[in-house]
Amino acid sequence: MQTRIANLIVAGVSKCGSTSLFSYLAAHPDVCGSNVKETQFFMPLKFGKPLSPMSEYEKFFTECANEKYRLDATPYYLFGGKKIAQAIRENIGEVKIIFILRNPVGRCYSWYQHALYHLMIPKEISFTDYLKTVTEKIKSDVTVWDNYSRAIQESLYAPSLTEWFEVFSVENIKVIFFEHLKQSPCKVMNELCAWLEIDGAKISDEVLKPENTGGTYRFRWFRNLFLWARKNQEKLLLTNKRLNKFLKNIEQRFNKTSRANKMSEADKIYLEQLFKPYNQQLLQLLSAKGYSEFPQWVKE
Repeated sequence: MQTRIANLIVAGVSKCGSTSLFSYLAAHPDVCGSNVKETQFFMPLKFGKPLSPMSEYEKFFTECANEKYRLDATPYYLFGGKKIAQAIRENIGEVKIIFILRNPVGRCYSWYQHALYHLMIPKEISFTDYLKTVTEKIKSDVTVWDNYSRAIQESLYAPSLTEWFEVFSVENIKVIFFEHLKQSPCKVMNELCAWLEIDGAKISDEVLKPENTGGTYRFRWFRNLFLWARKNQEKLLLTNKRLNKFLKNIEQRFNKTSRANKMSEADKIYLEQLFKPYNQQLLQLLSAKGYSEFPQWVKE
């Protein structure tokens, strides 16, 4: 085990509360979060590209000292499947892996909002038209992975999760749910801390507030400026975690607004039927691994 790389990874899923979970865990004195929340170090493997030297991975943990855990939260790792799981196992060893899952209907809509907010798709596109585009893309290529298709692809949890269980033991994987974390953050975090064998009482209740909530922006130029600065943060010397968080809070306070629209009932029904067989697979998989407490969407 190398001493300057992660041994605790939140490996999935985006728009399911991974940012809040990263903050909650990193607030514990026995956990040191990476310099940036999403290192994405192992992601090139998903697209057939080579992995950088592990010395590059160490640079994400330069602020860590002697904490029990060094935390990387890259929620896209799940969908790299066995390629990424095996690379982590080979390069890190018996790392602890956390997955946080959410009702895929809500996650799909949240990703659409995320894509709007981050200028990944045209601001004028409705959710209904967005879903039509997604459906056509997946029909023509089931492996497509872009800012449209990811709304659906990253909501199909069971197939990818199965591959991770083939690489890591049940003892090294923990699956939690967004709905449980939102409703009972203290309970979920105490259970996670017990699994990690650290004292849950060392996470203050004041810390347990959600981050990265959905919305849209007032001024496109302001949003473009912030995204450019984040993309070039190393050149601009913006690698300090506290400074990054401060700038993010400023941007969200002055440029972020609440969502302007909601999902239609027709879109909701369409997505519920689309995700139902995958949710059933997830229920079977996790039940076989000893899980028994599920949110309603898993059991339906």
